[in-house]
Amino acid sequence: MNKTLSTIQTLAKVAKIICKVLFILGIIGSAGMLLGIVTLPFASAALKIGGVSVYGLLGPDAAALPKTVYATLGAAFVECVCATVLAKFAELCFNHQCEAGTPFTLGCANEYKRLGILTLCLSLGGAIVAGIVYTVVMTVIGETGSYESALGGEFAFGVMFLVLSLVFRYGAESFAAAAMPAPAPAPMAAPVPEPPTEAQP
Repeated sequence: MNKTLSTIQTLAKVAKIICKVLFILGIIGSAGMLLGIVTLPFASAALKIGGVSVYGLLGPDAAALPKTVYATLGAAFVECVCATVLAKFAELCFNHQCEAGTPFTLGCANEYKRLGILTLCLSLGGAIVAGIVYTVVMTVIGETGSYESALGGEFAFGVMFLVLSLVFRYGAESFAAAAMPAPAPAPMAAPVPEPPTEAQP
């Protein structure tokens, strides 16, 4: 059991480091997308060769490319923010597990449950909001297109966290029941003396 618990805790430490890296990359990615949305009009005007924009060199179908990039960047920005928030909450969850020394506690089980619910809500809600942003922007610029969400994997992680919360809760309750002292036996009642019988004549 000690070897298995050590393996679980090692995986939690690795997951905590990965989530920290993903959180940092998410902040950088979100800032980059926001910067791209703000600077895209200036970049479109500046990137010209002989009076022809770079997009014009790609052909007549690329004339609307700068406008469609707005829609893609807006939708991707929403999903990147959701993924960044999930990475931070997951990092906190794994960190608390490492501090506790075991996942088989009611507190750890509750954290995994909250993380699972949050993951499901943000993955589904983020995909819906990103799709709305993309559709609205494309409608405004008079273009058509479809956007495929990248948050499908997070939905599967949400289900996994909920299942793990049940496993850890069961383990915590089992360990708590095994640690409870056995109830003391009830004291035996003293025997009732029989009344004396009268001698037969």
